[in-house]
Formats: sequence, structure tokens, C-alpha cells
Amino acid sequence: MAMRESLDALEQTGTSGRQNLIEEVSHLEQLTEQRLAVLDNQISNVSSAWEEQLAEQREAIESRVDELESAIAEADTPAEQEALEALEQEWSQRLNALESDVRQVRQAQLAFSAQLEMLR
Repeated sequence: MAMRESLDALEQTGTSGRQNLIEEVSHLEQLTEQRLAVLDNQISNVSSAWEEQLAEQREAIESRVDELESAIAEADTPAEQEALEALEQEWSQRLNALESDVRQVRQAQLAFSAQLEMLR
């Protein structure tokens, strides 16, 4: 009889322990999902900010290139024209570097998003 009571108590303890473990895992899953959602939202916000900055910088660079092209068209001397062409080349290089940086950020964002998906 005592053995039976002991087995019943042990079984009840095991069932209770299993239930507690299930609840804890469920709670941890909920926390993980919440954190992933927050991270996903932050990534989206950062991506949007980068896109806005890129658009603004691209617009400023294109405006400057247009100004340089107008100045080149108006330049009378070869020295002025060479200086303006050098400036145009410099701005073109800056634009290319900026676009390269944005591509790297996008690749990093995609890699991070993939890692988040793997965690889910």
C-alpha cells in the first residue's frame, strides 16, 4: 500500500513537472516571438531610414553633377573644364562608394533577417 502511494506521488510529481516544463517552454517561445517581432520591426525601420538617406544623398549628388555639367558646358578654358571634369569624376566615385555601402548594408540586413528566420 505504501509502495502504491509512493508510486502515485511520484507519477503525480512527474506529471506536474512535465506540465511546468511545457508552460515554461511556451512562455519562452512567446518571449522569443515577441523579441523577434521587435527586431524585425527595428530592421524595417533602419532599412527605411537607409533608403530615405540614400534617396536624399543620391538626389543631392545628382543635383551637384547637374550643376557641374552645366558649369562644364559654360567653361571657356581647358583648365576650368579639366577641373570641373575632375570634380564630376570625384562625385561620381563618391556616388559609387555610397551605392556600394548601401548594397553591403542590404546584404547584412538580408543575412540578419535570414538568421532571425532560422531562430524562429
